[in-house]
Amino acid sequence: MNPPADRHLCEMTSAAISQLVHASPWAIRLHAAVLTLEAISGCAPQVVSVRAVAYNRSAILRLGGALIPESDAELAHLREQVGPAMLPLGFDATHAVVACGDLFIELSSWIDHDAAGVIVQPLVGQLPRNGSRRWTTEARRFGVSIAYELRPDVTVPQLSESSRHLASHLATKVIAHVRWNLDAPLSRNERSA
Repeated sequence: MNPPADRHLCEMTSAAISQLVHASPWAIRLHAAVLTLEAISGCAPQVVSVRAVAYNRSAILRLGGALIPESDAELAHLREQVGPAMLPLGFDATHAVVACGDLFIELSSWIDHDAAGVIVQPLVGQLPRNGSRRWTTEARRFGVSIAYELRPDVTVPQLSESSRHLASHLATKVIAHVRWNLDAPLSRNERSA
């Protein structure tokens, strides 16, 4: 029987992808996460298009919060205010997160961006429960806040056949790693009993 897709499983999936397939392109990591969650939890994860801006602590203090710009002019104005202390995601190229139940996994990483000011690492967060299209999550460990906006009108481009094959191959490694971590605590408890 498959365990439910809870926060622990999402965090283990995110961590396994960071460890095992971090050098793969973002879209392949995204697809590998979907395949992993489907295989282990039986849930139906969705790839959800978003726009987001990641800010480090200095930008949050200067702006008084994590803001989503409404236009290119507003984006340029925010960039003037904080410089490299912000990283826009999904403004010049499609960006997405993996949604599973009321949780989401952000798979963007420092390896995907040349920005010097904000270190983005994969994280697991809570989707808004009030039906809002906007929400903010914090990765306190990295000193980053990310403001998100759902973009239901934008679809994530399909992977090519070779990319889907690579994502499937990488997901096999991630699935094995996550399953081993799920089973390992049980095995240790059984041995000590």
